[in-house]
Amino acid sequence: MRLAKPFIALALSLLAWPTLSAERPPNYVGALGSYVFADSVRNDDDGPGLMLMYGVQLGEGLSTELSLFAHQLDRELTGDNDDFFGAGLDLRYLFGSPRLGGFVIGGVGALREEYVEGSTSSPYVNLGLGALVGITDRFQVRGEVRQYVTFNDATYAGEDQQSDTRLSVGFQYAFAGRRVVADTDGDGVSDPLDQCPGTPPATAVDERGCPLPAPVAPRADSDGDGVLDGIDQCPGTPPGVVVDAVGCPADEDGDGVFNANDECPRTPPGFEVDARGCVRERQTVTVLRSVSFEFDSAKLTEEARRTLDRVAAGLKGQPSMRVEIAGHTDALGTEAYNLRLSRERATSVRDFLVDLGVAASRLDVKGYGESKPVADNETDAGRARNRRVDFSVLTR
Repeated sequence: MRLAKPFIALALSLLAWPTLSAERPPNYVGALGSYVFADSVRNDDDGPGLMLMYGVQLGEGLSTELSLFAHQLDRELTGDNDDFFGAGLDLRYLFGSPRLGGFVIGGVGALREEYVEGSTSSPYVNLGLGALVGITDRFQVRGEVRQYVTFNDATYAGEDQQSDTRLSVGFQYAFAGRRVVADTDGDGVSDPLDQCPGTPPATAVDERGCPLPAPVAPRADSDGDGVLDGIDQCPGTPPGVVVDAVGCPADEDGDGVFNANDECPRTPPGFEVDARGCVRERQTVTVLRSVSFEFDSAKLTEEARRTLDRVAAGLKGQPSMRVEIAGHTDALGTEAYNLRLSRERATSVRDFLVDLGVAASRLDVKGYGESKPVADNETDAGRARNRRVDFSVLTR
């Protein structure tokens, strides 16, 4: 039991690993049938066993696994049963993807041996290789081979360690991925929408995350636009002109051109415009980023749908504009798989816009896979930037 307490504490601390990224691959469970080739010093026949596991993703490719296992071996001479029960904590690194990938795994644990003469508990270390083959997005077949080294100098005379080989095959099932949107300054507006990051604590903010102006005395409105002089950033507004919350002529589509001068209202968010408020040709805008799709899927998230609602409104407001929807991925996985996934994601965006009333003839779809990175694929941050959907203006 003295061995088990620190081991359990370590397991709980790793299972409570905090979520540091915007999107984390899903946790998983698994069950494996095993066949154990026992060390000859045990004087046991080889025999079957069972392993159960719970895996927690720490980042792309890296996970920690809590495992429970048991097996029973018959003594070669007497036929008595020797029972083995163990619990371990392992680190696994996956190369490739859950659809098709290999992995290395290793860790530490404790093994309890029960036999006719008594029982002992001993620490062990293990190291192995394995492979995953995806049947569906969440269900994979898993196979592995591991070498376990147990440090037991009490049961086997003259032998302070025993080395057993375990072959295992079974299944692994992944839960739904989890997505966390951060609010670093704690002002109630999530980081992707916060236009004024770093707001001091307890500061009242507007829907953009920017501090609300404090009222001043006297409470006058010299230009009669409905915004008090103390917070009016555009004094002297002509009568009858609609203004925003700070007293400036309204710019409903946020393109920098006031409504009164905007010849192309409802510009899609993020697109550059000319002095008339119309979208410039030959520009490329990243509309959706890596967290816009469910993990390893072309299914749009709810936040992506909200973004595309605004894009659709802008496209319908400028009915002559035609765009190319380009899907891109990072370099993880095979080139063929990434090419297909990028096109499927671009197609999902087009289909969603068409459902909102945008003519399909205005939307060209192209999947570029991993061929056009905008950042280094060797880092997590770089790969996140490469997973994107761009809109390129062909004609306006």
